[in-house]
Amino acid sequence: MLYYRVDGWPTERNGDCLDFAQIEIERGPLAPGDVVSSYVGQLASSERVPFTVAFWDKPCGERCSRAPIGAFVVGTSPEQPHAS
Repeated sequence: MLYYRVDGWPTERNGDCLDFAQIEIERGPLAPGDVVSSYVGQLASSERVPFTVAFWDKPCGERCSRAPIGAFVVGTSPEQPHAS
């Protein structure tokens, strides 16, 4: 069993600079063979927001600071850009 988290990274203005803001989309357990569909809503349609999926071998709650065992940037689907 693995545990995952999907995050969106929209930009926000911080004074004179643009920074990325981490917004959690969802998290949960992931058993072998599971398929997860996440709804990213307004983040996908408002701008070109990067999304990441991270994995842990044990549950990692909201204040978890452990590094994931793997993390990947999720690309936007060319066929359904708002349903990636």
